[in-house]
Amino acid sequence: LALNAHSNVTSPTLRGRFVRQFLLCQDIAPPPPGVVTTLPEDHSEDQTLRERLEELHLKDEQCAGCHTLMDPIGFAFENFDAVGAYRTTENGLPVDASGQLDGKLFQNARELSTMIAEHPRFAQCLTLMMFRHASGHLETKEEEVSLLDVYNAFVDSGYDFQELVLSVVLSDAFRFVDGME
Repeated sequence: LALNAHSNVTSPTLRGRFVRQFLLCQDIAPPPPGVVTTLPEDHSEDQTLRERLEELHLKDEQCAGCHTLMDPIGFAFENFDAVGAYRTTENGLPVDASGQLDGKLFQNARELSTMIAEHPRFAQCLTLMMFRHASGHLETKEEEVSLLDVYNAFVDSGYDFQELVLSVVLSDAFRFVDGME
């Protein structure tokens, strides 16, 4: 949570981007050149960050294209401040941690986590991220068959995480250097 926030304020955008990129393996394009990515300092103390972002990111058509993919997911984590401490208010106002993932509504981070676990992209993305972490490199074309085998073993195990780890380290893609034994 703290890694995907700023030093003194949360970032639903960064937190939502993390979910898209590292839990669902969906690329998010960087902002167009020349776009200012810092929030204006002059804001009303009677607004939450969510309210400011809804005005700045989601109502502006130029920004909304990408931010609708990230911010509504990141809002789930607004109960956690910039360092990850739990909170129920911001600027004396109640925190609204509701949002949506691919058109499906959730009320908080717990509901979002259930939706992510059931998302059709999650298990395959987790397999890929586990392989990348364990091997220390991006997968090559030659490793795709082994990765599919690892994914299938994970699915067949009923999504047992221990089985995923074992399948990764026992896979040819992990055990053999490309073209060598």
